[in-house]
Formats: sequence, structure tokens, C-alpha cells
Amino acid sequence: MIEIQAYNVPQLYAEGMSVFHMYAMEAPSRNGPVYTIPDPVELVIQNPKQRVLFDPVRDANPFFHVMEAIWMFSGGYYAKFLLEFNKGYAKYVEPSGEVHGAYGARWLWHFGKEQIREVIKILREDPHSRQAVIQMWDASRDLSKPIGIPDYKDRPCNTQICFRTRPQSGRLDMTVFNRSNDFVWGAAGANAVHMTMLHEIVATCTGQPVGTYRVVTNNLHLYKDLPVVKKEYGKLVVPVDPYHDIMGLHFPLLSEHEGGWEEFSRDCARFVNGVQVNNRTGWLARVAEPMLAVWRLREQDYALAINSTHNIAAPDWRMACVQWLTRRQVSKVALGAAGA
Repeated sequence: MIEIQAYNVPQLYAEGMSVFHMYAMEAPSRNGPVYTIPDPVELVIQNPKQRVLFDPVRDANPFFHVMEAIWMFSGGYYAKFLLEFNKGYAKYVEPSGEVHGAYGARWLWHFGKEQIREVIKILREDPHSRQAVIQMWDASRDLSKPIGIPDYKDRPCNTQICFRTRPQSGRLDMTVFNRSNDFVWGAAGANAVHMTMLHEIVATCTGQPVGTYRVVTNNLHLYKDLPVVKKEYGKLVVPVDPYHDIMGLHFPLLSEHEGGWEEFSRDCARFVNGVQVNNRTGWLARVAEPMLAVWRLREQDYALAINSTHNIAAPDWRMACVQWLTRRQVSKVALGAAGA
């Protein structure tokens, strides 16, 4: 097994691209040719709270990453909310509008069990329990083809999550098991956001510090034809990591005086459904809501949207939004100048 160690997500991305250049082989896949590491891979992040990817070539969409996580924590199954932030997500959506492999649905209700709540309960009662497990792969549905359609457009890539309290430090570690993971869009992208957010929420609700985040994947790969892969594969990728310069760095998803997981999940559902309430948990009110407002302002004017990012209370997400919007503003100006 090959191990990729990093302190945070920006460093994971740079380190992972280097490891691909050393070990990867070319292989076919149902979605086109890939570079794949021939052995299972363990990804290790020591500080999963530093989860925002700033690399300008990768150009990760911070708005989509945050909104997808909120959708998951609401138990979302229909993709309408997500498509506002990423129209390309439509390729994973069934004709009914459902996302077959939606993680949030599987965490909250798919198996007839609210798994996040149960895991929190287990760890509160026994922090050293080895039975705090969240399941995502459903053998009764995911191992066979559906009736009436050619096949599902999406099956869970991450299959199981296990929690463990470290004996000496008391920190809560989280390990994700994965059958197949694209490194650019998944492992160091969207997955790194919503999985580490889940990690933080469970740790907060059980009164434990956040420990190490791990992913064990059976197949880590890059799609050769992605523009970002063509630009960065085989080159030295230097981590774009402003975290050490950001003051007041982390805005917690939940604080001790807030209502806990149930309230947070309920507020996420209200947010996704556009329900206006005044008692949202702080992160949703001070980070997610301003991000949504900025996203919608960009349709009118990029400069106005950028000026409005000061309302985003989380410094890392605020910086990522400014950078992402500025790149598009510059491209729009350049395109206008070229057409003049």
C-alpha cells in the first residue's frame, strides 16, 4: 500500500500529484483513460479542519463544495438544489431527478437508520467503541443493475466510515473506505470537504478534538483528458497553502452552546428548501448564507459579488470565494477586450 501524508488538503493535493508521477500507470475506464496507482492507497490528513483547496489551476468551486455538503447533511436525494452551483453534476442524476448514490440520504435515512445520530450516541456512551461505523454501500441495490433503466448513473464510491478515539490523546480519528476515487475531483476535492466536515461534526457532538482523517482507496486515479490533469500531471506542483497566513482561521461548524447534530441537520434541510428562519446554527447563518448571497450576486456583477464576500465569516472560505470569483472576472474582462 502506498501512503500519501499531508498536514492539510492544499498539501495533500500537491503531494498526491507528485506521487502519481512516481507510481501511476495508464489504464482504461468506463469514463475514459486514466492514470492509476496500481496498489491501494492510504491518504492521511493531520488537520482535516484545513479543508479548502486554493490551487488556481485546479480552480475548485468553493460554492459548490459548501452547498453539496449542506445538501448531504440535510439527507438530500434530489439534485435540483445542487444543479444551481454545478450544472455538470447532471451526469450523475437519474431521469427522476434522484442521485442514486447520494451520501447524505444513506447517512440519514436510506437504511432505515439515522446513522450519524447513532454513531454520536455510541461514542458519547463509549468513546473507545469500535462499533461506530457508517455504511454507504448497499449490496441489495448497488451490486445489481436496476430494472427499467440501463444502469444507475452513480453508485457510492466511498463505501464505509469508521471512527476511532486515539488512546492517549483522546482525539477522534475517522477512516473512510473507498472502492474507486478520482483524486482531482473527489479525494482532494469535494470528498475532502464533506467528509472532513462530517468528521468535525461527529467530534464536536461527542466532545472530542478532531484527530486524523484517513481514506483507504482500492483504486486512486486521474482522468487523463481533464484539462487540469493535462496542465499539472508530471510537473512539480507546489502547495498553494495560505492557511498559516489566515488569522482567525477556523470557523467551527458547531459550537458547544448550539443544539447539536439534530439542529444542524434540520437547519441544513431548511437551507436547502429555502425556508427562512432566524435561529439557524451559526455556521449556516454566518458562512453558508452569505456564500449563497454572493453566488447569486455574481450573476449580476462580479465586482459586486467580490465586495460582498466580507460577510463570509470563515476566513478560508472567504479567501477561496474571492479568488474563484476574481479569476472569472479577469476572464470575462479579457474575453470582452478580445471581442472589442
